[in-house]
Amino acid sequence: MLSQKVLDLLKNEPKLLPENQAKYKEILDRNGIKKDSDFYVFMSEYGGDMDGSLGYMINVPEDLSNTDNSVTYSLRQNEGIPDEYISLLDFGYEDYLLYNLVDDSVVFLPDGNIECLNNKTLSKKWDNFNSFLEDFLG
Repeated sequence: MLSQKVLDLLKNEPKLLPENQAKYKEILDRNGIKKDSDFYVFMSEYGGDMDGSLGYMINVPEDLSNTDNSVTYSLRQNEGIPDEYISLLDFGYEDYLLYNLVDDSVVFLPDGNIECLNNKTLSKKWDNFNSFLEDFLG
C-alpha cells in the first residue's frame, strides 16, 4: 500500500484510464511483478512517466511490452543487468535507476556502473519502492 506521503505527492497526477490500468496490469502480470507490491500498484495506476529528483521515470509497463525497443531488455541483453531488475530511466541518461523484482528495492548506478551492482558498492539504494517514491517525488 502506497504511503500517505506518496499519495499526497501524487494528488495532482492523473490516474490512468480504467482500460489502460487493465492493460498495464496484464503486462505487469506477464512480467512476474507481485500484485501486492507498491511497484505494481503505482505502475498500474500511474504507469510511470513522471519527473522526479533523479530524472524522468519512464512508463515501465509500456517499456516492458515493447521488447524490440525496451530499455529493460536492452540492459539485460547488452549490459548484463540481472533479470530481476527493471529500468526506471530511458537511454537518455548515463545513470541507471533499477527496480528489483525480488526484494522491492531500487538502486541507483551512476554512469551505468554495473560493477557497483555486482560488488554491492551502491551509492544509493532504497529498501523498498515506496521509500524510493517518497525521495524521487519529494
